[in-house]
Amino acid sequence: MIVTVKLLHLLLLLFLLAIAPSCSVAQSSTDDIYDMDARNDNGEDRGSERITNPYYSGCLYQKMPGWTKKRVCAAGTVDDENAGLCRTPPFEEYLEIRIGAGNWDSATALGWLMQIILSEIVGVPTSFESGAAASSRNFYDPTGRVDYDRGVSSSAAMSTVKKLSNADCRKVVIANNENMNDGEYQPCVHFMPETWGVNDRNVKDEIIEPPAALGVLGTEAWFVTKFTADEYPELVSYHGLAKADNRQLLATLFKRPTTWGDYCSQVPEANNCTAPNEVAQRAPLDDTEADRMFVPGLYTGYFRETHKNNCTEFPTNCTGHIAK
Repeated sequence: MIVTVKLLHLLLLLFLLAIAPSCSVAQSSTDDIYDMDARNDNGEDRGSERITNPYYSGCLYQKMPGWTKKRVCAAGTVDDENAGLCRTPPFEEYLEIRIGAGNWDSATALGWLMQIILSEIVGVPTSFESGAAASSRNFYDPTGRVDYDRGVSSSAAMSTVKKLSNADCRKVVIANNENMNDGEYQPCVHFMPETWGVNDRNVKDEIIEPPAALGVLGTEAWFVTKFTADEYPELVSYHGLAKADNRQLLATLFKRPTTWGDYCSQVPEANNCTAPNEVAQRAPLDDTEADRMFVPGLYTGYFRETHKNNCTEFPTNCTGHIAK
């Protein structure tokens, strides 16, 4: 099932903020480090592993006074159960729920909220799909890894579920297998707490359930700085941005950002960055640096007018720059 609206997310967030405000990205603590013989999610020995995630046994268990229940164990964690690091699920043969999320902060945080509620409160085992082999965004990752190298495709991941008997993702190896490459890996997901855009064909083919509106809509918008809005209130609406009379104003106000390399090579006063100034301390050392828009302590960034801002040369299509 895919949920594309935000009401459920808001309720989950308010719930966890109320009962466990300190549950956040895992940080190591000397009081919460364990040495254990662990196995990966394919049942293979990983050898001795040092657990540095203080929430490995449960966020609420760690942070909420009086909470005594550890999270329930997920697939491939027999050693964790034997070591007392998690508890046996209260439901016999209950399907493990695999949560998938995009490789951005809000989607990952929502996935973590679902993991905490299901694994620690409801008692349903969960795992977290990162979308790539040898990658992890699991809230209960032993070392608190958060790999943003890959997102999760709802089409591919939920197509896998449809092919499995009983929709059991435990039949497919999960990420963290260091011996697997991306070409061999099959993502598998039951639920995605945040996704943008749904392929209607996936609904028709019964790969996903139709998204249901809860009255809250996700939106995308353009923003201007407050000081700009205070001085030019006509620019707080797309009507003002689209008005032909404001073309020159937009082209003048919103100059174009300049890469470090272009600043050194194209801006005359930069003098090829042969000497440090208030913008650049030196020239970039390689192509990666040359493509950067900002480097702390080395390049402040630089905005300038280009021919695209020239309303004398292009009176009908000169533009300012919109940051994305």
